[in-house]
Amino acid sequence: RDPMVANAVRRIKAQHRLKAIWALAKDKKICEPDELDEKDNGDATFEDEYLQEKKAALKGHGGCGHEQPVWRKKGLKLLGVWKPTDKGEDETTEPEERNVSPGEVYNILKKITPEDLHIMGLNADYARPDWMILTVLPVPPAAVRPSIAVDGGAMRSEDDLT
Repeated sequence: RDPMVANAVRRIKAQHRLKAIWALAKDKKICEPDELDEKDNGDATFEDEYLQEKKAALKGHGGCGHEQPVWRKKGLKLLGVWKPTDKGEDETTEPEERNVSPGEVYNILKKITPEDLHIMGLNADYARPDWMILTVLPVPPAAVRPSIAVDGGAMRSEDDLT
């Protein structure tokens, strides 16, 4: 765990914590994976397997190791811009830009753990980010929609929302 993040969680009120965590994380371009120690301790019975798993779970944040995109908003569309890596010499040097669908964003937000929400200053019981995306848009049937007065109330018409 990063000591700067731990300091922000400890000292900054939850209302202002998201801004502080964003300031710390905005320069991270790669999701750093955990480094697991693969030392063989000679335990053929795997009696200490539970303790090893517990220690490994506490060691890091479970990063995937992938390069993180730069997010851009163009009109109502969200774009992810991935900068090219230096590994290939024949590849183009232009960044790859692609539209990110609302479904992809929803899936990313669903994967945020309650511990990470606490670090960001959000309450997992009342303010999950994936709840802020409309997945169902309820529209009442025409029979229960209120009628609207047209031209001073002489004529009434049904409002066609669909």
